Amino acid sequence: MKKFDVIVLTILILAGLNCLLVGTINLNLIETLVGTQNYSMLKFINIIVGLSALYCLRFIPVLYASPKPTPFYSRKKHY
Repeated sequence: MKKFDVIVLTILILAGLNCLLVGTINLNLIETLVGTQNYSMLKFINIIVGLSALYCLRFIPVLYASPKPTPFYSRKKHY
């Protein structure tokens, strides 16, 4: 499952960078790579990005969880 999490987060990071490019220099990298005539492929990519965003909602509780303290006897000793 960890590999899938990394793939989904990578998709979201790339989509976020694409949004940054669209907002700053009006360059849509996905349209440039796929082509504007291939509407079905653009729609498919947008659906994958949206599903990735929905999947990443499961990480929100992890961000707000407090770390569990480790017992003193299980800590590594540094000499």
